[in-house]
Amino acid sequence: MKKSITLFLAIAIGGSQTFGFKQADLDKLKKTKECFKCDLSGVDLSNAKLVDSDMGGLDLSDSNLRKADLNGVSFYASDLEGVDFTEANLVRAKFQFADLTGAVLRDAKLDFANMDRAKLCNTVMPDGQRIFDGCSIQWEKIW
Repeated sequence: MKKSITLFLAIAIGGSQTFGFKQADLDKLKKTKECFKCDLSGVDLSNAKLVDSDMGGLDLSDSNLRKADLNGVSFYASDLEGVDFTEANLVRAKFQFADLTGAVLRDAKLDFANMDRAKLCNTVMPDGQRIFDGCSIQWEKIW
């Protein structure tokens, strides 16, 4: 009985540190404006200014990027599931092969954004309309 309780506590305490973003990845992004294959899931980057950053291949799932300035940012092949981009500046952003399932783009600026082969399943577009493009597509991450 003691062994099972100890094992449960070890899993609960040790496992809780693996959820969410990695501080080292966030620090790297802030310092270099690049973060390839980083884990920034669940991070709050609301109002951040990350113009022309390279955020390709990273995990930003369930993050808050409300009102962020992301002009020219590359999200190539990134996991953007459930990201809140409400009122974000995404002019010239690159979303090729990105997974935007359940993302919210309400009132975001998407002028000249490249969404070639992006997965837009249950995605809220700037006008409030939901898009269900690519919901049946199952592709492996290309990085």
